[in-house]
Amino acid sequence: MAVGLLGGCGGSGIEIGPHADGGGDATGREDASGADANGQTDAPSCTDGYRDGAETDIDCGGGACQPCDDGFHCLADGDCASGHCAAQRCVPAPCVNGTRDGAETDVDCGGGTCAPCEEGKACGGGADCLSGVCTGQQCQAPACDDAVANGQESDVDCGGPVCPACALGKACLVPRDCGSRNCVGLVCVTCVNETTFSWEAPNTNLDGTCLTDLGGYRLYYGETAGFYTEVHLVDLTSTACVDSGTSNSCGAIMTCTYHVYDLPAGTWYFAMTAYDLDGNESTYSNEVSKTIVCE
Repeated sequence: MAVGLLGGCGGSGIEIGPHADGGGDATGREDASGADANGQTDAPSCTDGYRDGAETDIDCGGGACQPCDDGFHCLADGDCASGHCAAQRCVPAPCVNGTRDGAETDVDCGGGTCAPCEEGKACGGGADCLSGVCTGQQCQAPACDDAVANGQESDVDCGGPVCPACALGKACLVPRDCGSRNCVGLVCVTCVNETTFSWEAPNTNLDGTCLTDLGGYRLYYGETAGFYTEVHLVDLTSTACVDSGTSNSCGAIMTCTYHVYDLPAGTWYFAMTAYDLDGNESTYSNEVSKTIVCE
């Protein structure tokens, strides 16, 4: 629609098109008010290609439309996809903008407002680091002796696939986190069990002479057949021996028993030796095994 303007002196009419004064578009619609040249107003829309209604930029912001991308106009943080409006422009979130800013101790990390930093990054204290350890203003890798529960540990410097198993009372996630192999309610507890061993006590030496200086026994065990990592010293006072009802030239053969309590859960392999008062030790007995289940 053309508007006729009266000329100054000669009275000649000059037609001005809709865009001549920058006040509208080719349809006569105002880009801010939504009113066309006939005074008609369409309802604002978030997909009409105009900045209208409460929008802070074209088809975004204002609460009704989707948040605006970085660089678009805004009035409040909620107008921006990043959640940050500065100087009426949407700006990247501080913790993901590729710049060390604000309270950050390194690029996009640390400082209390961003995620903790990985090892090797700058820090001001343990809270700035994923490992919880800041030494020489640099985040350190988790270690099993740093006095902090970090990495894959279930408690301070124990548990997980790397560090030693935890003691009773320490936190755990799975049984292997505990020395007892028993994790109940996320706490390492005793694996209650009892294993009883019985054997015939030797009364002869290898050369056939009578054994008169038996000192005791050693019970060896481990979690791999033929490979023993633990040993119990079994002295004669800690065994209960009774007459087996058989004898040889050196006298009655005694049957002895010994109890081991609260072994960690798992399958264990056992062998026993005898030793004399001079410290001479026999070869291993036959190996036996038992699978321990916590009660």
